[in-house]
Amino acid sequence: MNTLPKSLTFAFLALSIFISGLCADLVSAQSSGTEPMVTLTAEEQAWLAEHPEILLGAATGYEPMVIKRSDGTHVGVLVDFFEQISRGLNTRIGLYIEDSWAVVQVKAQNRKIDGLAFGGRDPGRDALYNATDIVLPTYFSVFARSQHEYRIERFSDLDSMRIGYKKAARPTRSLLEKLPSAILKPYDNHETMTQALLSREIDVIVAWISYDHWRKDLMQGTIDNIYLIKEYPIEMVTYIRKDWPELIPILNKAIAALQQDDLPRIINKWFGQWPRLSAATGVTLTLEERAWLDKKHAVHVRIADWPPYLIVNGDKPPQGIVIEYLKLIKERTGIEFKYEVTEQPFAEFLESMKQRQGPDMTTVIVPTPER
Repeated sequence: MNTLPKSLTFAFLALSIFISGLCADLVSAQSSGTEPMVTLTAEEQAWLAEHPEILLGAATGYEPMVIKRSDGTHVGVLVDFFEQISRGLNTRIGLYIEDSWAVVQVKAQNRKIDGLAFGGRDPGRDALYNATDIVLPTYFSVFARSQHEYRIERFSDLDSMRIGYKKAARPTRSLLEKLPSAILKPYDNHETMTQALLSREIDVIVAWISYDHWRKDLMQGTIDNIYLIKEYPIEMVTYIRKDWPELIPILNKAIAALQQDDLPRIINKWFGQWPRLSAATGVTLTLEERAWLDKKHAVHVRIADWPPYLIVNGDKPPQGIVIEYLKLIKERTGIEFKYEVTEQPFAEFLESMKQRQGPDMTTVIVPTPER
């Protein structure tokens, strides 16, 4: 899987469930004698020549990915993105756009169209499609009636809550099924989902950035974005019908060529300034590690005066290099550390640790074979 450039990660949160429609031609291919801007093998160029029209599905329910104008034409992130892809490949990739994402998915499943223009990576789609490399990573958010209504500090805090989500959004459903006690309520569109929140049928909404775009545009502060679900990034990809594996490496080359400059520019054009998750704060955890964190263990840490690593000064909170490290670890993982200040000799402490007595961990210790 390709490593994404920082500029794209910073252009972050744009995009997770999407798209459909009336046929919207994205580009006129450049003159037939023009060489592709993306370097392709002779076999790849021959494959594109044998498939002069490629049609991918998108939906209008996830603005500004696709926006339907009053004259029936379409604009938006995906229109611009596939226009650039088509130019780079010197071919024609069109969007089939519907208002309903569910309708688009049925069309793609039945091969009436050639795939899905943009979607969150979901194992449930693997039998039907091949996926490109990640176009960009994005995130779901939690929305409530007020910023202060709930204290959500991690994804697992949503368990046991009544959660509204967009009905056809498979990645959202897959994410929420990680909450065994949550009550999940699907809705057809942003309006009905929001009405359910305001009438207290549900406690919160979990949705992608397109809902954030919609509520900022129309709700004027009535709904607040209270938490960005950093623990589970959404890998946004293009899905292509299973019998066209040749198209995947071609698109991967085109996507890689756009990720440095063109894609961030397109995202900034349509989304403007959005909350950004620093690449430095991301911590990749296994399912087992996340499960351990969800149990909300408190980790007791031995603290002894050892400047500048650990500084103990009477009744004041401990300070020092180690404390700053632990603060960062807590910020990035949610682990709660409990400090236990002690004057116990270090050798006695190590012996008690062998017996699993006393604090759970010590800091700044030289590794030895015995330890």
